[in-house]
Amino acid sequence: MRGQNLKCIASVGAIALVSLAGTASADVILPLGMGWEAVITGSNVTLTVVPSTDGVLHLTKDAVFTEIDPFTGAPMPITIMFRQVLPDNQTASQIIIDSEMIMNLTGLNWDGFRQILGLSNNVSFDPSSTGMSVGPEFTTNTLLNGNREMLSNGGPGVANGAMWMPGATGALVININLAGQDSPVIFTLKELPTVPTPGAVALGAIGLAAMGRRRR
Repeated sequence: MRGQNLKCIASVGAIALVSLAGTASADVILPLGMGWEAVITGSNVTLTVVPSTDGVLHLTKDAVFTEIDPFTGAPMPITIMFRQVLPDNQTASQIIIDSEMIMNLTGLNWDGFRQILGLSNNVSFDPSSTGMSVGPEFTTNTLLNGNREMLSNGGPGVANGAMWMPGATGALVININLAGQDSPVIFTLKELPTVPTPGAVALGAIGLAAMGRRRR
């Protein structure tokens, strides 16, 4: 697919492993099962469908963030679009990301991480998502914008070159209202690292310099 390598492996146990590597020049459609498919915009993303018997679509996700927005100087987000492809009675009304492995190769240190739901008003993060472990890099998960955004912050953050593994305990839970106005349901999950603003960095440097002068 226009220079990208797509591998899809399915077993009798209904595990589907879909790997994407290459540039961000094309979207890749990934069949997930349980009434859903995903469209990934970006590069270096792997989704794994975890077999389950609870009627919920369980996923794990690996991502490597490498690109910088030339206008803002901040990391470029990774966006996954989820599309309903079966009737409501054959579609899972929850999608759970049980765990993630996220690599920071952006050249910047992150002080936070946003996960944002878009396109449809029929989706929201379950409040239990705030219990997803994000340490030791971050200390706090906060739901915002009507439970359509989760911000992880506090703590030392994710240093450039480091791997962050949220979800060792707890999970990111997405609730979908299949009976809502949107039919079929189409929504996006955008993951966006945040970095200190240049002003904050400058103020921090000024503060450190002032402390150094007082000590001398």
